[in-house]
Amino acid sequence: MPSTVTELREPSNNTTDDMQMASLPPLPGGHGCAVLVAQLEAPQFLADPRSELTDILAPYLLRQGFKPISDTATAPPPLERWLAVLTQVPGIEVSGSLLTIVDDNAEVFFTGPVFTPTRWRRTALEAGECTLYYGPTQIDPASRDFPTQNRLLEAAAKDGRLLGARVPCTDRATLRNAAANE
Repeated sequence: MPSTVTELREPSNNTTDDMQMASLPPLPGGHGCAVLVAQLEAPQFLADPRSELTDILAPYLLRQGFKPISDTATAPPPLERWLAVLTQVPGIEVSGSLLTIVDDNAEVFFTGPVFTPTRWRRTALEAGECTLYYGPTQIDPASRDFPTQNRLLEAAAKDGRLLGARVPCTDRATLRNAAANE
């Protein structure tokens, strides 16, 4: 499928500085995991004169173990060495959290505030994991219109624009308790 270029610019030093993160409750008819959807605010591409433009983050995620997703009903593979950590922060709305995701090199993939309604938090923390998708989905992280967001996510999957993996998920209080008990 050929790429569509909407904007071409010099990439920032840290691609994830320009990332948005949305949360979705478990998908209807899906795999039952709480969902995070990461996308760059503006497309960033690597230009190779011998081939198509390539999304700057996709090759890295594929090397890390993310897989192309064509159907959101099937759970993507787990990435045991990645970690998503939720932190309740004073000043962030009650249903919001500070989310930090680190990769297997302990490098920060994402950090920032994310809307995490009670059902999302409960599902992610009880299961100890969430599904992380990456791709241009056109999902608005501020929207609470989950049916529309689900349709956008499914459309991105069917169009071959989505990568996914399951990542361990915990909260900061659990990490502190575990460290205190060691």
